[in-house]
Amino acid sequence: MAVYDALEATRRDWPRPWVRFLDPLGLAERHAFVGAIGGHFASVVTVRRLCAAYPWLAANWRCFSILQPARALVEQLDEYAPTTLATYPTAA
Repeated sequence: MAVYDALEATRRDWPRPWVRFLDPLGLAERHAFVGAIGGHFASVVTVRRLCAAYPWLAANWRCFSILQPARALVEQLDEYAPTTLATYPTAA
């Protein structure tokens, strides 16, 4: 899990580096994960594990089911207005 976390931490490109300078912990960001969330899947388990380990992250992360109708998913994402979106390559 440590290797997986390290890979995830270095994967993101920061197109606006000044934002990271002003908010180094990313507290102003809203992250959305879109995937299979109803089971023990690596992606959603990682998100939930990190939120449990770092409670201050939990307010900035929300998981959305990819199995729901697209219209409902889009409405939920529009309402949440995430600054980052994580999903499967096939869904992106």
